[in-house]
Amino acid sequence: MSRSNERNPNAEQNARRWKGCDDKVKFPSKAKGIGRAKALVRKGRFEGMTVYHCHVCHRWHLSTQFEK
Repeated sequence: MSRSNERNPNAEQNARRWKGCDDKVKFPSKAKGIGRAKALVRKGRFEGMTVYHCHVCHRWHLSTQFEK
């Protein structure tokens, strides 16, 4: 088996811990994340909220940081 085909479960776990992904709310789709962000903005909270795709868990998270 070539090295590129080997999976390293410890590396995946470390990446998750590094990003703190386990503590974040996860959405299964961008549309679901956008819906929640719009609801929060309508309630007068978190103006400028965005949705981003997480390369660690492959789901969608909310952020108050603006994309550049």
